Amino acid sequence: MANETKNIGEIFHQRVFRIPDYQRGYSWTDQHRNAFWEDLLLLLKIGGGVHHYTGLIAIESLSLERARSVLSEGDLWLLSGNTTLCMVVDGQQRLTTLILFIHELLARHAELVPDEHAGLNATTRRVDVERTFIRKESLAVPGHFGYMFGYANNDSMDGFFRSAILGDTTLIVGGVPTSAYARQLNVAKAFFRTKFQSFDRPDELAKWFDLLQSRLLFNVFEVKDEFDVCLTFEAMNNRGKVLTDLEKLKSRVLYLSGLSANKSIDLAIRTQQMAHYRRAINDAWTKTYEVLGWTEGGVLDDDKFLQMAWVLRYGKPGESRNSHLFSELFTAQRALDGDVWPDISTFSKDLATLAAPWAVIERPREATSLRQRGWLAADVPEDIVSRLERLNQLDVSNFAPLLTAGLVHFQTKEISAERFMSLIAGVERYAMLVFGLAERQANTDRNVFMRMASELYQAPSNILNTLEYLETQSNFRYEPELFETRIRSRQIPGGSQRGFYDWDCLKYALYEYEVDLRESRFSRDTPKLSFRMLQQQTELIQSIEHIFPQTPKMASGPASRRSTGPILCW
Repeated sequence: MANETKNIGEIFHQRVFRIPDYQRGYSWTDQHRNAFWEDLLLLLKIGGGVHHYTGLIAIESLSLERARSVLSEGDLWLLSGNTTLCMVVDGQQRLTTLILFIHELLARHAELVPDEHAGLNATTRRVDVERTFIRKESLAVPGHFGYMFGYANNDSMDGFFRSAILGDTTLIVGGVPTSAYARQLNVAKAFFRTKFQSFDRPDELAKWFDLLQSRLLFNVFEVKDEFDVCLTFEAMNNRGKVLTDLEKLKSRVLYLSGLSANKSIDLAIRTQQMAHYRRAINDAWTKTYEVLGWTEGGVLDDDKFLQMAWVLRYGKPGESRNSHLFSELFTAQRALDGDVWPDISTFSKDLATLAAPWAVIERPREATSLRQRGWLAADVPEDIVSRLERLNQLDVSNFAPLLTAGLVHFQTKEISAERFMSLIAGVERYAMLVFGLAERQANTDRNVFMRMASELYQAPSNILNTLEYLETQSNFRYEPELFETRIRSRQIPGGSQRGFYDWDCLKYALYEYEVDLRESRFSRDTPKLSFRMLQQQTELIQSIEHIFPQTPKMASGPASRRSTGPILCW
């Protein structure tokens, strides 16, 4: 493994870069970009020959034979002469940011000086900078451009990156970005675009380019063939929480897929088998990341999702997820023995299948959008969405796998809408009685529900056992006397006690009681306030002022019992 310190120009000299399929997408936020910009500003103020260490870049140089599996036939001309295709093992966030920086700087320079052959500085033409870092035109096929940096050609992001980010008008990529990674690329492009719009003189832009090219230094590690690249990537990114466990798992199974190919068959057939394996993995992970990264409420938690999927597939209560996945299941020894591919294939399909249903459980209101994008097999009725939305106000983290399994089978019509609603109601009753009223520990029955979730996922008929267990355990673990004692203790004035306000389920209970009064006992009209509005108005609805009118009017008859506001009686 070679280790050298280089500037960005030296790094790109006679190299073409691609981000491999085991990497996550672009995830830098404005916090990272602002820090990068401030570093450059400081360097500009200091002046002189001061350099800034920017970080590590690890690359793998590919042979021409291996490059053919990464580049399209139309882009192989980029490797003419001594140019080498390099896969970015580590450092893609920094490199992507630098490419966006350079692209937007060149775009602003072109607005100020339209001639593409104009000098960016005293020694460098703008067109030469574009050819080094962004793209160059094929001499054999005029109008065809090859890109110096991008994603491996089997990655769905590559077309988006070329068209929407780098402005290739010859590519037609429909629709809006469907992942958080794509959205971050758009945000980063706009960030640098805005920065450079404030520059009105070409010489100002030249200073920033000189700064970028000559004073930012990187440690460049070149991973040789004798090192395993995917495991190197995993090891390099195992400092702190740089990568999620889901991302590490993708790297691991891609590596194992290569080891899993049959060694006894013809090399050409074996190569096809390896390509089939990688394609299946990439297809499953692509769909998974699209769903997790698309939702309007922000990126869903990768590792929460992985935990849920692991529970459903393997149902190992009390065991460590990562120990099972990385040390027992997906290991090099199992791959060499020929035992691991069925597990890789099955679990990859699980991830793709479960992503959208789990997203609905986490964010019910986005069910319609998920369905419109084709990620859900069937519509989720409004009454189910509303009930899930209300359920999320309680502590239901233990039940996410169970509810996801139920929704999967509801989507395939193996569980009816009525039966799925019964499951939601059973979970809601258990959560309210056991966690809300009895205030039992959050891990109560957790292992049992993990096992039952896995059993339900494997066989939808197990829902009957699940419903029975929820019913019996709700009654068994609820102790009304204990709840009364705890509520009364909260009424003691002084100290940190805030009475009823300290009860986590207060808003939920008041709302449900109001709905019960208005719809069940006294009238059938629609509640004045929807639960969704109650969720959204947290800044406006800070407290419950009173439970009776401030100036009550005494009356006789049924009318005197009408609700005048949310009233909680125990």
